[in-house]
Order: sequence, then structure tokens, then C-alpha cells
Amino acid sequence: MKLFVWDLHGVLEHGTDLATIDVTNAVLAKFNYSERLSPEQAHGLYGSHWYKYFQVILPNECHERHVELQAACFETSNNHFEMTLKYLRPNKHVDEVLGAIAKSKHEQIIISNTSPGSLPMFIEGLKIGSYFNEKNVFAVNTHARNVLRTKSDVLKEYINGKNFDKIIVVGDSADDMAMKDVASNIVTYLYAHPEIKIKELNSDYRIRDLRELLKEI
Repeated sequence: MKLFVWDLHGVLEHGTDLATIDVTNAVLAKFNYSERLSPEQAHGLYGSHWYKYFQVILPNECHERHVELQAACFETSNNHFEMTLKYLRPNKHVDEVLGAIAKSKHEQIIISNTSPGSLPMFIEGLKIGSYFNEKNVFAVNTHARNVLRTKSDVLKEYINGKNFDKIIVVGDSADDMAMKDVASNIVTYLYAHPEIKIKELNSDYRIRDLRELLKEI
């Protein structure tokens, strides 16, 4: 039996990068900044921690301020999820691939670098609740202050005592690719949407079409 480990943002979904622009600019306005996040900046920062957006937009502000603005973005996103739903769409071939895994003998989980409060809303918004529930979805909010638990930590805890022939990690960030070190039987797939440049990260495979995962079933 294999285990598929999915990242959510930038992999199973499409469109939150556009929602990030709206939320970021709403927070900048709320805090009386005249600066705004441009689509070009958002495109270049895609997949980064939210505070890093503010490092670019407000380079003269301190790190604590950037983190404070990041927290305000999460609060705004959670309280006004309609801003995200406006753009949120399942990625191409998501239902085909998740459905094929669900019909197989294999397991699949999501380990997402997001807040615990917003993750269920993303699952519902993407209409993938038939594949994922509270037992196989994990929020790792490394955006928050003083959070030491990583995606790798969550994966270690999940596979402890279980025997998987192979573990397939699918993600778009360094945190995802770092899970390679958790066990010797892990292979990593670095994904990027067709319009997004694939990051220069160590991975076993680089893909732009989720259907390439079907060969692992």
C-alpha cells in the first residue's frame, strides 16, 4: 500500500493567488498604507509565506510589523472567505486523480501550510470533502509565530507504526520537498501550474499535470 501526501495551495487548487491580492490590499488599506500588491508582485511571490509579501511591499517596516500584517490577512481571509471563493477553483484533473486513488488500495492525506480554521473551508470550497475529512487533513500553520511543528513532523507522526511500501509527496514548496528526509521510501513530485515557473528545488520529479501521478497507483 502507498501513501499519497498532498499539499493544498498551488497543487489541488487554482486561484488563491488572485484572492491573495484582494486580501493583502484590503489589509494594507485597513492599516492606512497607500502601497498595494500588484499582480506582477503576487506572481513572483506565489507560494511564499504571507509576511514575505509585506517584506517586498513595505521594505522599511520591521519583521514584527510584517508578521502582524500577515496575521491580519489570515483573520480577514477567515472572516471573509467569500473573497477567496470568488477565485477558488479545483486544479485540472483533481477529481480524476483523487478519485482513482480513493478507488485503489492506497491512502491519501493533505498536509497544508495554512491555518486550522481556514482549511475546512478550502476543502468545502473545492468540493473534495468526499476524499478528505478530519482524519486525513492536517493544517500546519508555520505562518504563525513560534510554531515549531513542520510538515515533516506531521508526516512522521502519521506514518509512525504504519507500513507503506512507498510514500508519494506532491507539493510546490521547499517544505513539501523537505519531507523526502522523513523516510527512505519517499519520492517527491514538485508541481507548478503551467503559467507558474517551477521552483529550483530538489525533487525526484517535476510535473505540470496531476495525471502524471496516475502511474503511481
